[in-house]
Amino acid sequence: AVHIGIGQRKTPYWSPTLAVWGTAGGVALVHFTDWRIILDYVPYVRGKFKKDE
Repeated sequence: AVHIGIGQRKTPYWSPTLAVWGTAGGVALVHFTDWRIILDYVPYVRGKFKKDE
């Protein structure tokens, strides 16, 4: 087994850091990909775009 070094004692300290990196990664994913395809799954934002048909 691989020991990463993040135990239950250190989890509260790493949680905000992991949340920030996860959010930054999600924003980067939306920015560098076809953002409209991803944002079509967000309920509030979905209604703002008209379908190009």
